[in-house]
Amino acid sequence: MRKLLFIIGIIILISCGHISSDANHNLSNKENISKSSVTKNIDTIHSLLSENIEKVTIEYWDNYYANSYIFEINSNKKGTNVSYWGHPLFSEKSTLTELVAQNRLINYINMFYIDKKEDIILGTNENEPIITEKSSLSVTKFKKGKQVSKEYIKIESHIIYHPQFVEFYQFLDSIVKNH
Repeated sequence: MRKLLFIIGIIILISCGHISSDANHNLSNKENISKSSVTKNIDTIHSLLSENIEKVTIEYWDNYYANSYIFEINSNKKGTNVSYWGHPLFSEKSTLTELVAQNRLINYINMFYIDKKEDIILGTNENEPIITEKSSLSVTKFKKGKQVSKEYIKIESHIIYHPQFVEFYQFLDSIVKNH
């Protein structure tokens, strides 16, 4: 009788483990399905500028090529329009039409310039740079047609920037270089 109870106990333990494993597998599949659904939706959702900011102008000076680029982001409930132009390379306005690229740009602007969730500058190195002419960014925010603020930053080699700010700067650079 003891052997029979022992064998039944082992069978019950093994079957419970198998059921638990199936439940975890089903849960994992549901998570994967929901993650893929979110990924598909990101490509169709328009990001908007935070705090009812309607327009942001980014002036990007590239000291290496001695070019000035301007990005203009207009945002409203219907969507976002991003246009850019540069001197002297191209003076006609171009429009950033890829939704993923627009959202990425807006998310950087919200993170560093509107919501200010992250600091742009994390620290400095001890060595001062030799080069005096540096690239720069100027970001101007508008609400109800009026300028709310303007922030200016020089890109310097002795300053330690937030990694996502570096991505933002490189992203702007890639947009104009791929024009």
